[in-house]
Formats: sequence, C-alpha cells, structure tokens
Amino acid sequence: MKPLLLLISCALCGLTSQAQGDMQLIDKIVAIIGDEIVLYSDIQAAEMELTKGQGKLTPEQQCMLIEDQAYQKLLLHHAKLDSVTVSDEEVNAQVERRLSYFMNMFGSAEQFEAYYGKSVAQMKEEYFDLIKDQLLVQKQQGEITRNVKTTPADVLRFYQSLPADSLPLIGEQVSYSKIVVDPVIRETA
Repeated sequence: MKPLLLLISCALCGLTSQAQGDMQLIDKIVAIIGDEIVLYSDIQAAEMELTKGQGKLTPEQQCMLIEDQAYQKLLLHHAKLDSVTVSDEEVNAQVERRLSYFMNMFGSAEQFEAYYGKSVAQMKEEYFDLIKDQLLVQKQQGEITRNVKTTPADVLRFYQSLPADSLPLIGEQVSYSKIVVDPVIRETA
C-alpha cells in the first residue's frame, strides 16, 4: 500500500507546449492525494463554475476551493482503498438523469448538442468517470458518518466546555432591521 501523500502547490509538472517558441503552461498538479491528483485546470473549472465567468475569487475563497478539491480526492482515494463500489447501472442512471435535465433546459437534444459541440453519446462517455467518482465520494462520506449521532445538545455541551478565550470571534454575518410605521388614528364624527 502506498503511503498517503498530500502535496499542495507542487512545482510545475512539466506539462508544457512549445507553441510560438515560448514555454506555455498547459496544466500543473496542485495536489496529490494517494493515487489521485488535483489539476490546476480542475481548480480553474470550479472557479469558473462558482463565479459563472464573472470575476475572480478572493485568496481565501481560492484556498477553500483547493481545500475542497483535495478533500474530495482524499475521500475518493479512501473509497478505493476501502473497496467502496458503485455499479455501472447506478452511474449510467445518474448520467442519464443529469443529461436529460440539461436537455430539458435547452429544449431539445439538438440544441444541447449544438451548445456543447458534442453528441449526447460523447457527453455520456465524458461524464461517466466523473459521476462515478462523485458517487464513490458520496458513498464514502456515508460510510464515515453512518454511525455518527450528534445532537444539538452535544454541540452546545462541547462549546460550553471550551474556555471562552479560545473560541474564535465571528463577525456579524446577518443584520436584522425592522421598520415600524404607527398609523395615525383620527377621530371621525
């Protein structure tokens, strides 16, 4: 068994191209978790999905995004180590369900294919491994949390047991305002 290796922000992986005579970055490895890797292109795709192509994330948000990707790969790695499996029928059903949802959004399979420039069969093939990995991660999370039984009272006891000076200060995230208009009551005769 290979030791678990978590390497964040490793050196460039040498995936470069000789276009225009200059070295041009195609992709790089951001993290390695066991046999799973997180690519820079994966982070960029997730960022584009979050921002919908409208701007950049803050450094804190980017860090959380990388952490989330690494956590997903960690769960996937452990799912494979723990021999967690999903059947091809489960994966195919999920692929069909998701693609039919998107085709309904576009109105027809032809419009869907025109937008993505790929046939439905190509999209099914492309998404099969991705969705299989997502299902493995979900099953692994279920295995981890299956026997966890925590109540709100447990959480309250935990935080009350901590010294008050070791709890982080969390700034106000929600503000509440109330506008009250008292009606003027007139006497009518």
